[in-house]
Formats: sequence, C-alpha cells, structure tokens
Amino acid sequence: MLRLAYGHMFGKQVIDDESSPPDLEEAAVTPALAAALRTELHERAGSEARLRGELADARAELEARSAAQSRLEAAQGELRAAITELRGLVEEGVTRRAKLETELADARDGLAATVVARDAAATEAEGLRAELERVGAELAGARGEAQRHTGGLAEAQAMLTEAHELSARLREAAAGRQPVQHHGGRA
Repeated sequence: MLRLAYGHMFGKQVIDDESSPPDLEEAAVTPALAAALRTELHERAGSEARLRGELADARAELEARSAAQSRLEAAQGELRAAITELRGLVEEGVTRRAKLETELADARDGLAATVVARDAAATEAEGLRAELERVGAELAGARGEAQRHTGGLAEAQAMLTEAHELSARLREAAAGRQPVQHHGGRA
C-alpha cells in the first residue's frame, strides 16, 4: 500500500518487484505524504466496508432467494398433489356420471316396457269386456230359451253361475291388470 501511495504521490511508476524496494529512505516522510497515506487508508477502509456491506447484502439476498425457492418448490409440490387429487375426483365424477346415465337408460327402458304392458293390459281388458258382452248376450238368449223350456232351467242356472264367475274374474283382471283364464266351458 505504501508503495502505491508513495509512487502515486510523486508521479513515479512503481514496479511491484521485491528486487527494487521503494526509495522511502531517500524521501523524508512529510506531513503531506502522511496525510495522503491516511486519506488513501481511509478510502480503502471505506471501500472495504462498502464491499463488505455489499457482500452481506448479496448473501442476505441469496438466502432470501434460497428461502423463496424452497417455498416455491413446496408450493409446486402442494399444487401437484392438488392437481392429482382433482384428476382423481374428475375421473370419479366421469365414472359416476356414466353409471347414472346407464341407470337412467335402464329406467327409461323399464318405463317403456311398463307402458307397453299397460297398453297390452288395456287391450286385453277391452277384449274381455267384449267377451263378457257376448256371454251376457248368450245368457240372455239362454234365459229366453229357459223360459220357453222348463226343462232347460238347470242349464240356464249353470250358465248364469258361469257368467257371474266370468264377470268376477274380468273385474279382478281389470283391477289387477292380470290376464283372465277362462275355466270351464259350455257343451
């Protein structure tokens, strides 16, 4: 340091070589030289303090960035976990929706089958009504025959009983929508 300050003060070029020490003995240390050396020493101390401050600031910034990086990596990990969970929920929702759509299609098919069965039962009930009317007409004709023939009274009563049974079955069938089976018959 002294060599640089000394050489700088007197305009000499100083060569940093151990073989040629400065001529400090030749020059007397003057108050101006001492002041210049003190000034340079203070400047260097100030520069060193400033550099140490900048170094401390850089280290603090590096630590802050490192902490921020760690927080960012932790947040990214949490986001990845949340995304994975959301994907699972979406897949579960898709599966649930497909199941519900299948159940809905099955319910629609069941409803259509019920409508067809209801329509078939209504058609059958109409056929049974027509048969009842025909049997009623036959019964009326049989009553007329029975009145004409005294011996045919037993046959007419049997036909009447059969008609009542058939009528009761038709009513039950119409109420329960069950097909009626005709038992017994006339000869």
